[in-house]
Amino acid sequence: MDYKIESNIIPEEYNQLRNSVGWDSKDRNIILKALENSIVIKKVSFENKTIGMARAIGDIILPNC
Repeated sequence: MDYKIESNIIPEEYNQLRNSVGWDSKDRNIILKALENSIVIKKVSFENKTIGMARAIGDIILPNC
C-alpha cells in the first residue's frame, strides 16, 4: 500500500473528510482562514483519494513583545 503524505489540503478535501464522518460542511472562507492560521497541516492520500488529515494550532511567541 502506498500512502502519500503532503503538507496541504484544499477546502473541498477538508469538507469531503468532514462529510465522510457525518459532520456538516464548513464555509470555504472559514476553512481557508483556519488552514492559513495552522502551524502544521498534513494530508494522507491513498489511490488519489484524501483519507485523513491533521493540523496543529498554537500560540506563537514573538520576540520583544
